[in-house]
Amino acid sequence: MICNKCSAKNDETHNFCNQCGNRLEKPKKESPIKEVESSQDSSSKLDLGGVQYGKVYVGFALVLLVILGTAFSSISSPGTLNGDPAPSASPRVVPSDVLSEDEILALSKEMCTSVNQSLSSEIEVEKILAVVKKNASSVAKASKDAWSSLEWKDENPSWFSGESYSDQVNANIKVTIASNTERLVKPLLDAEEFEGYMRSKSHWTYLLFQPVVYACGLTKTLETLDDYDSNLRTIASQAENLPWYPKGFTEIPRYPGFALGKANGSCSYSFGSCAIFNIVSQTACPTSLYVEANGLNGDVVTSWGNDTARVAAGQVARIEITFSENVDTWEMTNINCY
Repeated sequence: MICNKCSAKNDETHNFCNQCGNRLEKPKKESPIKEVESSQDSSSKLDLGGVQYGKVYVGFALVLLVILGTAFSSISSPGTLNGDPAPSASPRVVPSDVLSEDEILALSKEMCTSVNQSLSSEIEVEKILAVVKKNASSVAKASKDAWSSLEWKDENPSWFSGESYSDQVNANIKVTIASNTERLVKPLLDAEEFEGYMRSKSHWTYLLFQPVVYACGLTKTLETLDDYDSNLRTIASQAENLPWYPKGFTEIPRYPGFALGKANGSCSYSFGSCAIFNIVSQTACPTSLYVEANGLNGDVVTSWGNDTARVAAGQVARIEITFSENVDTWEMTNINCY
């Protein structure tokens, strides 16, 4: 190995010159890729535009171009990628992209004549509102519990077929918006914006719905109809899902499967106080339905008592629990079914 400083000859294993002490630098090896390329003859290379390329690298490049071409063609060609529509040449636009707030409000107001005329002639919304106002109280009352819902539904079956009032009115407003938007918006947009609108017409209908409802003064009308139809949906659901216990009873939160109801009467004994109530069990208690309660004065337990009954599933039992002294209130402490 020759020292690049003093030109002295050194062994290949030396790291420093044995004459001047300079650090020896070993000659760098040629790149393996370069060696491979230099070992190939002219028949293994292609001449493209005056530059020679190895066949291996040209082949790899062609394969890569095919893969990329396929990927880009799947994106740019008609059809879908991952289920999404291919992007259009012209941009989609929504009202806020191309119209100011004042223009959107003016556009909404311009639709009011057509909207109100359609609601009056095709839907007869005033008659609908009259019917709703007449029945709103009874419908609201019927929605309060399942048994009232079932009774009201059985008496008024026609209310639970066909489209709801709010759905009919909403659909009519949307159809009217859709049929008038193109005519009213075209003078407001340039050619490119209008083409974008044409590609997203249904989305404009969705976005203009609330501004039109507000501009035409229909907010209160839709709220009234929606509240009414919401109560009807509640009635239908409750009527189809009656609880296991009878009307007038309430399931005891701490003791699922047992429901409590009011009972009339006075204490059988002259001393102390008593708790009198009706109870029903979801399952049969052929040996004993055992009920226990504490008597309280304020927050202090001052006495306790119990009572039993034998009942079939769903059968109501009248329970009387007597306390040894007068109490202010009582609380259930134990229920068992044997």
